[in-house]
Amino acid sequence: MTTFGEPDFWVKGLERSVKQGWFSSLTAMAYSQAFDLLAVAGGGGHVLLLNLRTIDAVEPRKLESGIRCLCFSAEGSLYAGLDNGSVTNISVQGAQLLAAKISRKAITSLLCTERYGLIAGSEDRRVRRLQPTTLAELASTAKLNWAANDLVLLEQNGQLVVSGSDNNLHLVDADSLAPLLVLHSGAARQTHNAAGHGQIATAGQDGTVTLLDAGAHTQTCVLPIASGSLAGLQIPSGQPLLFLADASGVVQEWDLHAIEPQSALQVEGKTKAMAVSASSNVVAICTDHSVQVFLRASQLSELAWHQQESAWRRSFVGRLVQFIKKLFGRPLPMLPPAPKLPSALAMAALKTDPEVREIERSTSQALVQAYRQVAAAARRVDWKAVGRAVENQQRHQLELQRMELRRLREERLSKALEEAQKRRELRQQQHRSRELAIRQARAEQRSKKFWEGFGRLMGNVASSAVSSSSSGTWVSSYTRKNGTRVRGYRRR
Repeated sequence: MTTFGEPDFWVKGLERSVKQGWFSSLTAMAYSQAFDLLAVAGGGGHVLLLNLRTIDAVEPRKLESGIRCLCFSAEGSLYAGLDNGSVTNISVQGAQLLAAKISRKAITSLLCTERYGLIAGSEDRRVRRLQPTTLAELASTAKLNWAANDLVLLEQNGQLVVSGSDNNLHLVDADSLAPLLVLHSGAARQTHNAAGHGQIATAGQDGTVTLLDAGAHTQTCVLPIASGSLAGLQIPSGQPLLFLADASGVVQEWDLHAIEPQSALQVEGKTKAMAVSASSNVVAICTDHSVQVFLRASQLSELAWHQQESAWRRSFVGRLVQFIKKLFGRPLPMLPPAPKLPSALAMAALKTDPEVREIERSTSQALVQAYRQVAAAARRVDWKAVGRAVENQQRHQLELQRMELRRLREERLSKALEEAQKRRELRQQQHRSRELAIRQARAEQRSKKFWEGFGRLMGNVASSAVSSSSSGTWVSSYTRKNGTRVRGYRRR
């Protein structure tokens, strides 16, 4: 994802402000790869659907209760879990198709699968499996000792990974919903998890992200990369990457195999939710009062080059060059396929000011350099030995490792983040000052032209008045006493 050793960065393609009344209580976000559709939910029961291909927005009718979680099916249907224990099915056009009350307490997590249907977790400490078309209950667990905070399916063995409210990460059979074993015991409540490419990632309220081997169920690494609970955690299906979003507005992209940061971006305001496309080229972020969608800069550059090269090959000169090269037996190679990005979103991102792109690039570079120090310290820890110590109930070793990593983060990362923020604010101030100077110069030029034109007009009026007083007045036409009409006659 990087070019010549430089970290990649992200370019904003869309920012949409929404009604502050319901968006300040934002609760969930989901992304549909099939339709490039983004769904945003608020605690008051409002849903916003954004089509990234056309930048059109649809706001369905307000639901009967606040929304806790969202998920899309492979066909594009949207499912919403509500505070009153109901699950609602919403179409791509925004129509409410079906609703069913399955619990007396709030729905905390939803997962739509092709093989096992719709799986829902709720605050009543039960996990249920539903029929997606009718929302009828197919299976349910007995009352557990924990509530499911997040659900993810391991595709290779058909097992369910559940973040529990008891600080543990549980492995559950997806068919019978029977709990199998505890994968990981955390020091804090586990709020988010993700799985893919042979890895399981789980995030705790203390800001630590733990990586586990999906096959051996062993701990591979711990990253203390946030000071509080994360707003989002996702592993795209297309690339072995891990995306993290903390509440302070920093979004990070990590390579799962090398445990190295690849890129980062910083948004204004507190992050509430995050959604990433399967191709990992589109990242959507929700703050307090806006939805922001970013595109990968390297893919945008490749798309711009592809469009320019295609236009040149279709031109007269391009066709002539191709004919000559083909005549000499050295035809031009075929163009590679263009990156698959939402069309309207990509066109908007390509028009971004170069100075704004430079701000995002420098911010990403500074953040990546800071997080690389944390990653290097984390890789030096023998996490297998730590795992054995946990099994032997020697938890103080794990606490010492965490304290050391947190000290490194506080010493190195906070300073780098402050410098990146100051640099970003300085560049933004310079950009705003330049735009203000340009607007003032244009206003002065318009004012100068106005007064010059006004002076010429008053001079013409004065000269016309002087000539009229001496030689008469020009009239366009008048009627004589005999009834004839005269045009262009000077009258004294």
